[in-house]
Amino acid sequence: MNVYGESDAVVFLDTPRSGESPWIAKELQSALALQTPIVWVRIGPEEGRLPLLVRPSEVPHFKFPELDAANGSFDSMTVECIVQKTFRIHHRDYVDRLMDVMPETCEGRHRSSWSRPLRG
Repeated sequence: MNVYGESDAVVFLDTPRSGESPWIAKELQSALALQTPIVWVRIGPEEGRLPLLVRPSEVPHFKFPELDAANGSFDSMTVECIVQKTFRIHHRDYVDRLMDVMPETCEGRHRSSWSRPLRG
């Protein structure tokens, strides 16, 4: 059973050692293959970080270079921000998929009201 097929989105917590893991690369590949939206949260400093074998997007959605990946914790406002961004990415992805299956005659009429730019 593949859990990504049942998931609305994936929150990827990228630590400085994530690039070492073939398992993480496989998990990201699975989510991307199933077109499951991925919210990329980069934790820890940039220096000393191995490059990821699979990148979920061009740049992370969030960066927390000051957090220690082993001992860090997120405050409730940060968690809420990550959850809200995950919801917006999932919603945008859902609308895009819906627009792909709508008949040509409906597309022009509805696209302007459904497709809104993602902010933040």
